[in-house]
Amino acid sequence: MEERCDGTALQCPADGAQPDGTSCRADTVGNWGPCILPSTCIGTGERTRVLTGFACQAGACLGTDRTETEVCTANQAGAPCGTPAYGAWSACSFPSTCAETGSRTRTVTRFSCTAGSCSNPQTTTETGTCVRSTEGTGCGTTQYGAWSGCTYAGTCDETAPARARSVTTFTCQAGTCARTTGTELGQCIRNTDGTACAAFSYGSWSACGSFASTCDESGTQSRSVTGKKCSAGACVGFSGTDRRNCSRDTDGTSCGRNGCNDSCSNGTCVYRCLQKKGCRTC
Repeated sequence: MEERCDGTALQCPADGAQPDGTSCRADTVGNWGPCILPSTCIGTGERTRVLTGFACQAGACLGTDRTETEVCTANQAGAPCGTPAYGAWSACSFPSTCAETGSRTRTVTRFSCTAGSCSNPQTTTETGTCVRSTEGTGCGTTQYGAWSGCTYAGTCDETAPARARSVTTFTCQAGTCARTTGTELGQCIRNTDGTACAAFSYGSWSACGSFASTCDESGTQSRSVTGKKCSAGACVGFSGTDRRNCSRDTDGTSCGRNGCNDSCSNGTCVYRCLQKKGCRTC
């Protein structure tokens, strides 16, 4: 009986019963590929698939591939298209003085397919990360403690050993605000000129004098003063005079013209109107 190549075996009979090119098994059909569009927003394109046919060749059932193409459609409405447009980045914003990681923003405009064309711009905001180094940056107000007291060796000394106070500074370290406390030294300086440095000795007050007129009731009196005062940091002896204001009562004291009964009243000479020889008539 003559053998035939019926597609059930990969080997075709070698007795020449079937010539080369004779179909020896059913074609295999691949899956359709994606729909390839001429542009993103055009909804009609082509897709392809591979078909494999089998035929006898030199006694073997060999497969040969061929491509099949058909028209396809796709709904591209709203599909992304074109190149997004990016705005400039904003300045970086950091959550604190010492923070080393912050954020910045920019606008992004994207396009989508509408009625077969790339349009319909939609703008959104994109957030990005930015970094910086804040190491050593000041992050708070410096705090000062109270100065220690100055201790002077003597009443007239104008300099003393340094005084001290605490100083707390705030600087960024590893992204956080850290405090550091140290000590500040300051000079102790004062002016003692004129300060009494020994007990004073006082004389007696003089009589009240230096009146401007017969009726004047306000005058001055003085006394001697001796002692020691500071001068340029040393205790130096001195002598001088103290003065103070004093007063008297002159009411009724005769003043003005002789024989006219003019007299003082409240510090002023009051003229009397008398008809006497030598007196002017008021």
